[in-house]
Amino acid sequence: MFASTLIAVMLASAPTQMVQCVEVPAGMTAASIEARGEAWFVRGTPMTLGKRRYVKSGSVRGMSPVEVEAFARFGAATVFAGTGGARRDTVYVLADIRDCTFQAYRAK
Repeated sequence: MFASTLIAVMLASAPTQMVQCVEVPAGMTAASIEARGEAWFVRGTPMTLGKRRYVKSGSVRGMSPVEVEAFARFGAATVFAGTGGARRDTVYVLADIRDCTFQAYRAK
């Protein structure tokens, strides 16, 4: 019992490694690239990017930073797309950088 308690205490006090969700461009803050708190995001308002209209699809979900790349801006948020996807039928907005969650939007 002493050994398992000692291990638990050591693990709890060990520094954790944080993986950065997505790269924050120079001159910007993490809060300035996420959609959390943006009125259009909270209301579920569709986005128009170029000539395409995108509507919210599904629930917010966690994604790995290697799955997405910055694609555009909408309001104050950065819009991401899957890496290597030329058609961009589905794009993602960073809902919350703290837990690396994204909201999918599908082209209509």
